[in-house]
Amino acid sequence: MSNITNITSSPVFYNINTTSTIDATRDYFYNLPNALMHGDIASMIIALILFFILIIIINKVTSLILELLRRTVVFIIVVLVLIDFIPRYLQLLSSEGANTGTVLIGIGALVVSGIGLYIASRSLFRSAKKHIEDWKSSKSIQDAGKRTIKGGASAMESAHTENVGQIFSKDSLKSDKSLITVLIYLLVAEFGVFSSPTLSAPNIKVGVLLFLIFVVGIVLFVKKAYHDAKIGFTYLGATFVVGLFFAFILGFIWGNIPLTKLISLDFFQSDSLIALITGMSVSLFAGSKG
Repeated sequence: MSNITNITSSPVFYNINTTSTIDATRDYFYNLPNALMHGDIASMIIALILFFILIIIINKVTSLILELLRRTVVFIIVVLVLIDFIPRYLQLLSSEGANTGTVLIGIGALVVSGIGLYIASRSLFRSAKKHIEDWKSSKSIQDAGKRTIKGGASAMESAHTENVGQIFSKDSLKSDKSLITVLIYLLVAEFGVFSSPTLSAPNIKVGVLLFLIFVVGIVLFVKKAYHDAKIGFTYLGATFVVGLFFAFILGFIWGNIPLTKLISLDFFQSDSLIALITGMSVSLFAGSKG
């Protein structure tokens, strides 16, 4: 867990040194590969998503294979979080004991991660089975993929808009694009960030810049990656509100970050900001059309 040090209480935003801020931001991304090699979950998640985006840009594979890759990436993310969380949580229990806070964190993380693993694995295997069936069919993979993804995703997203009760129903867990599933992936990613060493922003100005870059990027991603923009932006709003709430809760309980810092501009150089960004990225990526 990264410690928050040298926090300024009254940062000046009117006279930002552009060069130093850009250099610090560049250094932050430059250090991501090193953090990746040291097992930083947030860096692994970012690398996997960047890999998927690269595949989309290259656009040399069919949409069906892209859908299979997206679900594979989501499955790997959930597994990575579990692999990293369990030993660190056991280490925490041995050092601090089983108090109310650690027990609740552990139960919550395991329940959410377990549900996330079930959904991710079910979605992956079902997609793989469909891939094989379409490959064996007389029609081309590309035509089958377009028909399956466009028809299936449109039908699922249309069903999501019917009523609030359906969104949080038991049946909604069967869809890896439902709002409740998206929120589960959000929590899985946030638990993953707080259970591992995290590369947070070096200062408030870089943190603000990272957040602004993220906002612009995620808005463009939602417009491009969701069949129904209304559904995409509904998910964006929901993940931001829920993600911010749990970033505060986990930052205070799990990350030992003082509440006074979380509700100030110091939030932008804390692990909570990275948890919010990572959680929203994973959840919206998981719920996209592929």
